[in-house]
Amino acid sequence: MRNIERNLVRLLLLISFWFTACSVDSAGQNVKEQYPMTQIERVFKPEIVKQINTTPDGISLMGVRRIRLNPYNGLLYVIVDRNMRIIILDQDLNFIDQFGKFGQGPDGFRRPMDIAFFENGDLAVVESLGASIKIFDNKFTLKQIVDYSFGTGRDCIAITQEQELLFNSIPEKIDSLFTLQSLEGTIVSKFGSIYHSRLPTHNDAYNAVDFVFDFDNYLYCSFYNHPVIRKYNPNNFSLEFEINYSDLEEVKNIQKFRNEQAISNPVPENNYAWTMYNNGISIDENFIYLLTNGGETFQIYLYEKSEGSLFGKYLFDKDKPPLVSVECRTIDYFYGISRLVGIVFKFKKGEAK
Repeated sequence: MRNIERNLVRLLLLISFWFTACSVDSAGQNVKEQYPMTQIERVFKPEIVKQINTTPDGISLMGVRRIRLNPYNGLLYVIVDRNMRIIILDQDLNFIDQFGKFGQGPDGFRRPMDIAFFENGDLAVVESLGASIKIFDNKFTLKQIVDYSFGTGRDCIAITQEQELLFNSIPEKIDSLFTLQSLEGTIVSKFGSIYHSRLPTHNDAYNAVDFVFDFDNYLYCSFYNHPVIRKYNPNNFSLEFEINYSDLEEVKNIQKFRNEQAISNPVPENNYAWTMYNNGISIDENFIYLLTNGGETFQIYLYEKSEGSLFGKYLFDKDKPPLVSVECRTIDYFYGISRLVGIVFKFKKGEAK
């Protein structure tokens, strides 16, 4: 009799677990739970294949900001905002070329933050302090300057399949997450819901995101100050899905660490702009790569692009310098840059340990 009772209890527990794991929202759609990272079995150890910290002419890479792969020529473009230039490398980190210098002239930059690529070979470089987007041809000759139609401080840019400029909306009175703008400066459309700050003054960073298009022109973005990833459809920029990763143990540690920092070193509310959860995202054919930042360690979390389920993580050693940007589009390797020590890394995509 006791065996029957024990088996009945086990059966009830299994049924309860099944309904909990496969819960549905009010619209009747399956809700995918995000489990703590300690339960993930797929852990990858990144292997450093190569690293560089200077150009052939001795220019230091201290102050590297972002690394991007040009999908049309396969080259890597590294933005060094401290030296106000852009370094071009092949996929084995061999030096190809560089352009830019400090200044306001045709080849000058005032804090370049990101670069995007047109199908015809042109380049778009966004300047934070210059409040403009500079369009260069493939010989790095300035063709056009597109002023921001509103606001300043954008640090990420992309080119749509219609060859229009897409960037994070950060006007004084924000009303959408993204703005789509023509090269003539005309606003084509706006889309994407935003988070409303509880602070009494405007905070540019509250809705700041890193974003990238994949090979099929789906748009992926990660909020810096919110533990959220979004995927948008390329046809009408409708929301495909949203991932909330706030329950991950590492994220809780980051939040605790940042809160302690804020308490020990308070700043005025209008300057409050902690980068809470991540340093941005990248993609390849199968996965979204989320680069976290905070505390003593950093990891790259992998989410499946098709449905947003958590797949695994790259676990970095504590003695490795933190990365501020990654580029993961190539098949066998991914690339990262460390602003702190001025190094560009090439990593081999590894097998699960």
